[in-house]
Amino acid sequence: MYLVKTYLVKMYLVKTYLVKTYLVKMYLVKTYLVKMYLVLTYLVKMYLVLTYLVYKSISVL
Repeated sequence: MYLVKTYLVKMYLVKTYLVKTYLVKMYLVKTYLVKMYLVLTYLVKMYLVLTYLVYKSISVL
């Protein structure tokens, strides 16, 4: 019984550890994706602003 118990406890600990690390990884991936998304939207905005400015300068000429 003792061996079975220790085995079950070990399995439980391993499972919780794996789940925790998985959740942490998922969280990190999510934050990374959010950051990438923000950077991309920022770049798109900058691009739009630049094209707008170029267009305005051309139309002025």
